[in-house]
Amino acid sequence: MGIRAQVLTLLASIVLIVIAYSLASPHFKYVFILAVLFGVLAATYDFSSAKTGYINLGYTFVIGVAGYIGALLASNIWIALFLSAVGGFIAGVIMWALTLKLRGPYFAVATMVLPLLLIYLARSAYPIFKGDDGISLWNHSQQLPDALVLALAIATMAILALLNMSRIGRLADAIAMDEMLVPFYGIDIRWVKFIISAIGCTLAGLASFMLVAKQGLMSTAVIEPIPYIVYLILASGIRPGSFAMAFLAGFFIYILDVYLATTLFQAKMLITGGLLVIVYYIIWRRYARS
Repeated sequence: MGIRAQVLTLLASIVLIVIAYSLASPHFKYVFILAVLFGVLAATYDFSSAKTGYINLGYTFVIGVAGYIGALLASNIWIALFLSAVGGFIAGVIMWALTLKLRGPYFAVATMVLPLLLIYLARSAYPIFKGDDGISLWNHSQQLPDALVLALAIATMAILALLNMSRIGRLADAIAMDEMLVPFYGIDIRWVKFIISAIGCTLAGLASFMLVAKQGLMSTAVIEPIPYIVYLILASGIRPGSFAMAFLAGFFIYILDVYLATTLFQAKMLITGGLLVIVYYIIWRRYARS
C-alpha cells in the first residue's frame, strides 16, 4: 500500500469513525475514543519499531513513563499533556540507546525488561506510584473532552503521515531492508534511529496519557506487556510500515478486547493465547529466517 493510498484510507476511516461516534450511545462513544487512542498508539509503534524492522517487546514502557510523569507532575490537562510528551521522548531516547548496541532478538528481549522494571518500581515505591491500585486521573479526565482527544489524535496521525512521506520515512524503510548498507551512503544511522525513536515515542507519550486519562486511572495494568504488546505487534504485523493499517487494526483490536472483556471473559483468555501464538509466528518470521 503506497503512502497516498494509506492517507486516503486513513481519511476515509476517520470520517467513518466520526460519523459512527456521532450516532453512538454515550457508552459506545467512550469505547470509540479509547479505541481511536489505541489505534494511534499502534500507528506510532509501527513507525518507531515495525517500520524499521525492529520488534519492540517493551513499548508499554513508553505508556508507563508518559502516564506517570503526566499524572504525578501536573493537575492542569495542558501541562500534563506536555509533560507526557516529554516522558515519551525520554522513553524514546532509552529505546534508541538500546538500538546502538543491540539488534534482532537481542533488542527485543532487552526492551521486554524495561516495563517489568517500571512495574517493580511502581510497586516498590507504593506511596508515590500507588502500585497496582493506581493514581486516580478523574480530574484530568474531566478536563479532556472527546473533541480535544479526536483533534489531537487526528493531528498525531497527520504528523505520522508527513513523517512517512519524508526522507526520514524512506530511511526507516531502508533500515528495515538492509541496515548495514545505509552508512555507505554517508548517512549516520545512529541519528536516523534517534529521530525515529524520539518522535515516535513522543507522539506515543501524548496518546498514552490521553488513553489512561480517559480511563481515569494510571496503574501497572497498562504497563503489563500482555495483552497490549500482543495487540500492538498484531496491529503493526499485518502490514509493517503501513501506519494507516496499524491504526485501523489497533482500533478494531481494542474494540474486540472490550467486547471480550465485558461479554466473553473466559473466551478472552483463550483468544489471547491464540494471539500469542500468532505473535510468536510474526517474531519467528522476522528473525528466524535472517
